[in-house]
Amino acid sequence: MATLTSVGVQTRETDLTPAVQPVAASIGAYIGHFNWGPVDEIVNITSETILGQTYTVPTKSNDPLATSFLTASSFLKYGNSLKVVRAADSDSALNAKGTTSGYAQDAEPLFIPNQTGFDTVTSSSLTAALYARYPGLVGNSLRVQIFHANNTTLSDTNNLKEIKRYFYTTPSTSPWAEEISETIYTDDEIHIVIYDTHGGFTGQKDTVLETWESLSLARDSRTTAGSTNYWVDVINNGSSYIFVGDADDVVTLDSTNKYTLNGRDGNITFSGGANGEHKINTVVNAMGVLEDTDNVNASLVFAEAFENDINAEINNALIGLAGVREDIMVFLSAPLNLYKITSDAGKLTALLNWRDMLVASSDRIRSFTVLDSTPVYVYNRYSDRYEWIPACGHLAGLCAYTDEIADPWFSPAGFNRGQLRGITKLAYNPRTTDRDDLYNSNINPIINTPGQGVILYGDKTGQKRPSAFDRINVRRLFIAVQKAITVAAKYQLFELNDEFTRSAFINIINPYLRDIQGRRGIIEYKVVCDESNNTPQVIDTNGFVADIYIKPARSINFISLNFVATRSGVTFSELGA
Repeated sequence: MATLTSVGVQTRETDLTPAVQPVAASIGAYIGHFNWGPVDEIVNITSETILGQTYTVPTKSNDPLATSFLTASSFLKYGNSLKVVRAADSDSALNAKGTTSGYAQDAEPLFIPNQTGFDTVTSSSLTAALYARYPGLVGNSLRVQIFHANNTTLSDTNNLKEIKRYFYTTPSTSPWAEEISETIYTDDEIHIVIYDTHGGFTGQKDTVLETWESLSLARDSRTTAGSTNYWVDVINNGSSYIFVGDADDVVTLDSTNKYTLNGRDGNITFSGGANGEHKINTVVNAMGVLEDTDNVNASLVFAEAFENDINAEINNALIGLAGVREDIMVFLSAPLNLYKITSDAGKLTALLNWRDMLVASSDRIRSFTVLDSTPVYVYNRYSDRYEWIPACGHLAGLCAYTDEIADPWFSPAGFNRGQLRGITKLAYNPRTTDRDDLYNSNINPIINTPGQGVILYGDKTGQKRPSAFDRINVRRLFIAVQKAITVAAKYQLFELNDEFTRSAFINIINPYLRDIQGRRGIIEYKVVCDESNNTPQVIDTNGFVADIYIKPARSINFISLNFVATRSGVTFSELGA
């Protein structure tokens, strides 16, 4: 603070209003294979409609990836924030190439995972005129029609009708080319229509997916607003379906600065797209994009299940991800092929064996896991058939639903908050004796009760050691509290470790914990941040210590109801009631 050297009034302002801000606890994250969409990239999905638009819907009756789509969409029955990561095998998944007569027929399809991947591909590798924007067999359904002044289709009556249907004018020379003073380009303007030829994206053949009007073939062209109008830049930065590869293979500029469209029909069809091999390790590898706790905010994580595998590798990778982050719950799927086992005894044995194959670095890390007891049978409205899918998306969704109607420290199980939606039947509906064995092994039973529907009938985490953290609601309470207070604690960095800073920190934390206590999440708490734990040694080593003691609220798992019959002449006071 500056010192006054003459008579005057100086003011300064001190902000004592910082507070702990609650953190989002309902953000799901899913890793799996899809038929379309960016690979190894997080996409925020808010509804099943957006999920279908981004990754396409499973319309084919034999679609091996239908299970993956339905697993992701099951979460969206309860929550509206899902981070999706598409996995794909870079050795066999391919982006379809776009070619026609006059274009590069010998060009090879490439693996281009996403926008970043396209930006890193060398121009010499982009030998096809166009590429599907993402890998996948569905890319072969694309067709691009380029309308240009020398396009032979402009003389066709039906094509002229098509132009008038989507555009105001036929393409000629752009206003920019007509107005520049140096070199005047001729016929630089094009219109583009992108079609879903085989119905792979929409289910309807020849549906128009995108239209682009009055783009320019000139590299330095501009719109009236001053932004680039060069068709390559506009398409590569804006289209949801294609990339422009070898632009010179599409158009020729002659010595008179006149543009001519190669392959004058302007029709470009796509081929060579492939989904790639459906591999477990691609799912495991794709989980890596979720490891960044500073930049990736996720809370409820689950992954694809494979029918012919017990999914131990994927589930152990999820446990490893929980161990890296320690701020998420991971939901582990019971083996998807459980429905093929005919006896309940065989199903129970398979579940217990599966449970024993799950590995964690410590029993504490197991407290970040949730295990379920059965796959579920659901209706795929896109192909009009039923599919077996893992229940992990539903369980993660129940936690999101619990956050919406209550708080993270409430149990997501039971008849009030634990009803699974859209379930036709269960692969395994355990009886009471089987539920005892499952619960003792930290597997949460899912049951079908007449008149009540399908219910999550357990709220245990995977932790074996009996403690408060063997319950979902307690672990989620501590995740929420630790996340929020950690963010608040960052603002103490580089401050002075003195009584003022410590008191200010306590005054920030206490209202937050008091609010949770008032909302039934905490029975009692205490924050210690003073000379007792900030000793001279701690201060001299530039440290800062706060001890936060919390008595978490517990969910009811066992109810005893005692009914006593008495004689007519007996008063209740005589019985001590």
